Amino acid sequence: MTGQGLVIAEKDLDRLEHSLRHLALPVPLQNIIESYIEKKVGKKWDDPIVLERMRTAIAAQKRDYWKEGSQRQIRYRTGYSVIAYLAYHLPVFFGQFQHLLLRLTRDGLLRDEIRILDVGSGPGVVPLAITDFFRRLGHGMVSIHALEGSDEQYEAYQFLVPGFAKEVPGIRIETPIQADLTTISDTRLPRGNDLVIFSNVQNEMSPSITEQRAAMILHRYAECLSDEGTMVIMEPADLANATHLRRISLATTSSGALSLYAPCTFLWGRRCATDRCWSFVSSGDIQPPRVMEALAQGPHGYRFLNVDMKASFALLRKDGRTRCQHQVSPGAPFLPFSELPRHIGHVVNVIAGVMSGDIGDSNHRVFLVCDGTSVKPVYVILPYHHTGNKTRTLMEAEYGDVLEFHEILVRYNRSYDAFNLLLTGRSRVIPPPSSMRKAKKSRY
Repeated sequence: MTGQGLVIAEKDLDRLEHSLRHLALPVPLQNIIESYIEKKVGKKWDDPIVLERMRTAIAAQKRDYWKEGSQRQIRYRTGYSVIAYLAYHLPVFFGQFQHLLLRLTRDGLLRDEIRILDVGSGPGVVPLAITDFFRRLGHGMVSIHALEGSDEQYEAYQFLVPGFAKEVPGIRIETPIQADLTTISDTRLPRGNDLVIFSNVQNEMSPSITEQRAAMILHRYAECLSDEGTMVIMEPADLANATHLRRISLATTSSGALSLYAPCTFLWGRRCATDRCWSFVSSGDIQPPRVMEALAQGPHGYRFLNVDMKASFALLRKDGRTRCQHQVSPGAPFLPFSELPRHIGHVVNVIAGVMSGDIGDSNHRVFLVCDGTSVKPVYVILPYHHTGNKTRTLMEAEYGDVLEFHEILVRYNRSYDAFNLLLTGRSRVIPPPSSMRKAKKSRY
């Protein structure tokens, strides 16, 4: 599919961003999900027996999710396993992906005619999110291909996605492909896609698939991208999955066939260590849909509320493009993080990407930062009494933005084996001249 870049007025993007801050599953989608549940179980979705069986299935999925090694097997072989997914997981995954689509739009990575392949689609969360996003946007022609191996998930996809998309202009839902994503023949895969998406796929793969094997799978699907296409990998925000995603991303880009567009930046031209890279973006809460509200009634109902939209992601490109083109020039007055151990207690200048939102407490604002050279986590600490014009740039930074930190104090936190960079009254925070910045900032 060909087309021009998707051009949307800034005020319309701001309006869309505001609506995503108060995101809820659209009522028509809630209706379709409830209809599917009733079709599968032969009872009303809010029947007490049905709700209790959903709670049991959700609890089982959560137990399986936190198992490690060969014991961790996440499968969708029964109707109630898929219903549990729709009730508990779908809302946050739906919301997270819409926020990422807004980021792609602001960065100019979408076209007015776009072709998408969603790999490991499950019940169609990503196609549903894409459909709703372009409905809100009111602009664009989208063709969506999907690949799913599970019989139960494939059946749910066929019910939910076409039913939700049929009333949305410009959305074309292609017949999904049913196959194992690791063994499907190349001849069955659609080519020339502007986006190839892996959303919550890597963490559900068999534990026997190594990171090198996962990278080889991603390389194979990169052949399905157009020359200016983007591969999107999104995973849960917990420590294990977020760091696993970073390792796979670096393994996938090490050959040079794909470049890491965002959120990571390699300001000193080095490859970073990922063993302790716990980096994710938070997009607020989604409003609980009717099914989730019903599940949360009664004792311990909080266990069935899942509304916090946090995710780790990586965007990979075929054309070598990166979001931030900045590189530290020789002789620049900045200290690489690899040199921090020799400057504890000193005031220095550093340059780094902002890799989290504010994760601080009532006394301090705290941000994870990275320049690609440190083997230990590095945090910028901003005491509330130093918040002001000189540090406003930090407060407005997007996930992955590169900033210069001038006159910042180096400290070592022994309890967490990490470095803290303390902003003082003398400190300044500014964007580097060549970094990618916009007049209006989003909240990522």
